[in-house]
Amino acid sequence: MLHIWELVSVLLLLFIVVYIFINVGAKKRDKSDELKKYAKEMSAEKSKDEAIISNIADGIYAINMKKEIILFNKAAENITGWAAKDAIGSPCKSVMNIKNSESASICETNCPVNSVWAKGKNEVLHDMCIINKKKDNLQLEGSYSPIEDSGGKISGAVCVFRDITKRKELERMRSEFVSTASHEMRTPITAMSGYVELALNKQICKVDDKAREYLEKALQTAVSMSNLIKNLLVVTKIEDRKLDIKVENFSLEKLIGEVIEVFQRKAIEKNNLLKYETAPNLTIKGKKIGRSLDVRADEEQIREVLYNLVENAGKFTDNGEIKIAIDYDNEFAKVCVTDTGVGIPEGEVNHLFEKFYQVDNSATRKVGGSGLGLYITRSIVESFGGKIWVESKVGTGSNFCFTVPRAVE
Repeated sequence: MLHIWELVSVLLLLFIVVYIFINVGAKKRDKSDELKKYAKEMSAEKSKDEAIISNIADGIYAINMKKEIILFNKAAENITGWAAKDAIGSPCKSVMNIKNSESASICETNCPVNSVWAKGKNEVLHDMCIINKKKDNLQLEGSYSPIEDSGGKISGAVCVFRDITKRKELERMRSEFVSTASHEMRTPITAMSGYVELALNKQICKVDDKAREYLEKALQTAVSMSNLIKNLLVVTKIEDRKLDIKVENFSLEKLIGEVIEVFQRKAIEKNNLLKYETAPNLTIKGKKIGRSLDVRADEEQIREVLYNLVENAGKFTDNGEIKIAIDYDNEFAKVCVTDTGVGIPEGEVNHLFEKFYQVDNSATRKVGGSGLGLYITRSIVESFGGKIWVESKVGTGSNFCFTVPRAVE
């Protein structure tokens, strides 16, 4: 027979076992419910992400490291003509078959995904072409980004792209209109300027002082219109990438001397000192084997850059100083045009190189302008791999600097 304490022990042990069994079962049920809830939330989140990707207006496709498409949204289907079920699993080059603006395939020789994987950062292409399944030539722009796994290792890439065919066509029509209108206007304006100059010639015509004043203003207006037309034509060429460029080695110092000679008379008329300042140790500083102190670019285009900067400095400087200086590093020559003029408000500096942008103050309203000069200047400088910037303070003047690649000896 069991003693009473042994019976109590057995019952206590049985109670503990039952308690543990019930508690563990409850925890399992709780854990199961928690997992089901988490799975449901994950499924809802996935469905939401898929809905967003599916309904976004831009085309999206993603590829794995074998360059096989693993994601293809509805917009991508509409643009390319490929159904997602056919595109997914296929090689990217077979589906997209992207070409550059010269109709040469970039999938084989210059795939942007290779660059994205090598650099580990985004890359944007503005002039991509494809032929969709409807046999239409489409122009695209797209942004490529690497995809990383949870460990930070690159596992693929994603491209977001859009059809810009209509926009490009509108830009082409606009450029043609501007070009045609500018050419048509150039002839009568040139003729008008010629007739006014004849009227101002004292050996040909006799006019009183008041009439001469009016004629000089008319000539100034005609010259401004002629410059505007010239700038519009240049902008059209820049945007169509048809700017005539002849790259060669030339002396920057010599070019600056010629520019100063052109603007010296205007500087004297406004009581400005226009000078060239030689950098210290010019023949030594930045010297590197294989590099010359000459620069390599289109001399006439760089002349245009200097004309724009020096002319602007003269417009906004009276009884002051305009200085042109060169400095060098191992790869570039840096040219700075510094003036002691009215300066530029801080909030306006970041917009100066935008097309048609003009600082809104009494000084700019007085001198006028089209707002194209600095846009053209920036476009020219960047076409040679240089950059341009400005430092300015109201009341103390401005310092415009740009870089040009040094020539290889």
